[in-house]
Amino acid sequence: MQVAIYLIYHKDSDKCYVGSTNNERRRKKEHLNMLESGTHHSKYLQNAWNKHGGKAAFGFKVIEEFTIRIPKGLKDKQIKNHVFEKRKPRETYWIENCNSCYNMMKAVDGCFYMDDSLRRKMSKRFSGKNNPNWNKTPSKETRKKMALAKLGRKIPDEVKRKMSEAHIGMEFSKEHRKNLAKVKRTKEWGRRISEAKTGVENSPEHCKNMSVSQSKPVFCDGKLYPSLKVAGTSYQISDVAVRKRCISSNPKWNNWQYAEK
Repeated sequence: MQVAIYLIYHKDSDKCYVGSTNNERRRKKEHLNMLESGTHHSKYLQNAWNKHGGKAAFGFKVIEEFTIRIPKGLKDKQIKNHVFEKRKPRETYWIENCNSCYNMMKAVDGCFYMDDSLRRKMSKRFSGKNNPNWNKTPSKETRKKMALAKLGRKIPDEVKRKMSEAHIGMEFSKEHRKNLAKVKRTKEWGRRISEAKTGVENSPEHCKNMSVSQSKPVFCDGKLYPSLKVAGTSYQISDVAVRKRCISSNPKWNNWQYAEK
């Protein structure tokens, strides 16, 4: 499949919009129709288009072309995801190295994110009952499709780090913890967990590591316990919760750690 990276640029400045497509003529026509009707998804580009007089002030050009090989046996959705993952690094490169101020979605380390101002506006617009999925539960088939769509995608290390830092020191309210406890006690919750684990086999190495981890002695608030299970029983929490506290970077759990053998 032939893919092109293109620019929609303002002729009197270096400001531009970066995009990618496998059909240049069709994509150019789509952008033009949206801009002329005032419905373009990039409000930054739409505002500039309206301000500078429309088509006469802007140009369209291809800056890079390359071929993406499609493995045999992939279905339509898998082909779409494969093409997206292959073209994303090049589109990201040009977004980061051009004055792409008309792109509402920026890119850092291959991961797209929204501007803070846009994120706040969208959050306000689709919060609560304004969300189209408000009080809707996706069917089993829909959940399966969602899982397949995300299969094989890798989260960049930088994004993982930011996600981890965002949760440090976060504490749930008593009401929220109470609601979580209620959900986890229901039969429906247990059924979902059981279904999710059905057919999943842990590797021998994983089982060995878990066994070694659970048998390690731990210090909890200065007291030594021979294993995670014994510590969990003493504090009336699961051994998993004990392990998470022992490896947590949250200062709250500094007194919870594995004892050196």
